[in-house]
Amino acid sequence: MWRRNRRGDRQSAQDAPAPSTAVRLAGTVAIILAPIMMLALGELVLRATGKYRTYSERKGFEYASPYQGETNWFLRKALNSVTEVNDSEFRHSMNTNSLGFRDAEWPLEKAPNEFRVLVLGDSFIEGYGAEADQTMPAELGKLLSQAMPGRQVRVMNGGIAGSDPVHNFHALTRVFLSYKPDVVIQAVNSTDLFDIMTRGGIDRYDANGHRPANHPAIERWFRVSHLVRAVLIRVFRYNHFLMSRATTAEKMKVARQVLCDVIKLQGDLSGRNDFRLIVIVQPMDGELGKSPTPMAGLESCIAPNVEYADLFLELPLAELDRNLFWKLDGHFTPTGYRLYAQLAAKKILAVH
Repeated sequence: MWRRNRRGDRQSAQDAPAPSTAVRLAGTVAIILAPIMMLALGELVLRATGKYRTYSERKGFEYASPYQGETNWFLRKALNSVTEVNDSEFRHSMNTNSLGFRDAEWPLEKAPNEFRVLVLGDSFIEGYGAEADQTMPAELGKLLSQAMPGRQVRVMNGGIAGSDPVHNFHALTRVFLSYKPDVVIQAVNSTDLFDIMTRGGIDRYDANGHRPANHPAIERWFRVSHLVRAVLIRVFRYNHFLMSRATTAEKMKVARQVLCDVIKLQGDLSGRNDFRLIVIVQPMDGELGKSPTPMAGLESCIAPNVEYADLFLELPLAELDRNLFWKLDGHFTPTGYRLYAQLAAKKILAVH
């Protein structure tokens, strides 16, 4: 192959000057940086879409690991605290009593004509997304007071965001039994199963009530990279708890058994401490109308002395289209909490 030089003479391509060292180095750097830049661009795009954000990140907080350790037998908030919740969909205060629960102070001594109800559960019982007088326990107290005019009704809000029935069991035995409730409601939902899957069962604690963290190795990358999340979830079919489908199915069976075991322990306590135990299965946003329901079959492990209510089945079909959940947050709206309380009151009053 020939070409002409500046003087017009023909010159072989082999005689052309070789690229300089700088040019060769620039080419090598470009080859190395190109895939890195593509990965970085993909990371930025995924972060911008927010598709793979966890719940805590969607709420404006940092990534919260479901595998972090614990230092107490049960969860509760700071004692006598006041927190302002400012969400894109709602705003409300979160005040706690001297025990760290979202309620007024509870007198230890029980009045002769007093009827006490304790409601245990997670943030759906604590009442995230509603003012203190709009929570499920607060609405339940209003309904029971109307239906029982001759009694002094006190409904105790024992719900704590992020807790699961194992936490609730320890709170019941270590705090609430001394308040002598007449009825204990244990609210459960599908998030409780995943909590148990990541935290363990009733034996999760050491003798001091501590549980060490058990982070999967891949979580360090899952925490910082949305691109890693996309690959794990879309390609390898992992969920946000870093479990494959097969692992999830296996651990779900174990978690269901743990839940049954906890309810049995609570049922044994009810017999020894003279209170009614009612287990209420509560739907999450997006679960209404599904068949089978995510908690289907739980009633099969309920002991005869434990009452059971499934809101999936008891919610009237006409209610399913109402504004029961906050669209983005997923917790109940005040309307949803009110309906929840109505069904709980119906269950209590049916036997009382």
